[in-house]
Amino acid sequence: MATGLEVMEQLRGHTSGFAIPTFVVDTPGGGGKIPLSPQYQISASAEATTLRNFEFRTFRYPEPVDRDCSCPYEARFFREETADAALELQGEWPQAARAGRRRHRAG
Repeated sequence: MATGLEVMEQLRGHTSGFAIPTFVVDTPGGGGKIPLSPQYQISASAEATTLRNFEFRTFRYPEPVDRDCSCPYEARFFREETADAALELQGEWPQAARAGRRRHRAG
């Protein structure tokens, strides 16, 4: 496994991401296939995560201060034009849901 991880390490940063294979170990005893990759996360805390790149340079990646995830990604960043998204952006979602006006989506 060490050789396989070393090969994966050498590919990263020098090869297109689409061309980098997934290194997988088929565990004995029916454990299934488990993907392995070099360790790029050095440490993590509530304030930040420290990462390293293929050149072994380290970078501090701060965690967001505001962790409110009550609004869906599409509505927040792409302004999805649906009644539900509009209600959520306006902060009226809980009242509308309690009033029974929530649309149910087939899924």
